[in-house]
Amino acid sequence: MRRCAELCGNPSAAVLSGGGNDIALSTSVTTVETAAANLASWLQDRGIPTVWVTIYPFPSVSPAYPLFNLQRRAYNDWLRSGGPEWGTVVDLDPVLGGDSLDPQFRVCTPSAPADIHANNAGYAVGATAITQTLAHLLVGSG
Repeated sequence: MRRCAELCGNPSAAVLSGGGNDIALSTSVTTVETAAANLASWLQDRGIPTVWVTIYPFPSVSPAYPLFNLQRRAYNDWLRSGGPEWGTVVDLDPVLGGDSLDPQFRVCTPSAPADIHANNAGYAVGATAITQTLAHLLVGSG
């Protein structure tokens, strides 16, 4: 984002969703939080409205669930508690099933019965929550 702003100017808003792959690749939650806090500071210095998106819940039937759910929850709790100190948080847990991804919102095929990804319906529900929050922020800042 920093390089993009240098080349193109500041964005009118930022929507940030991430950390899940980092955690899955053994990056510590503290490292992910530090990166998010540094980016938040940069965004705040420029007054850029920001939406932070929690890591959506994994399905409890996935092998990834016991491996990464505690870290996912720790990061999400940090976001919800105001950890970045800038921006608004969209919490995907309530809209996608709570602590486990609702089966209606997950990819489930014979070859991947425990896929951790949301399906199109899950992404649509998440996108609606994000869009509503972003619209509110942009109207409020305009």
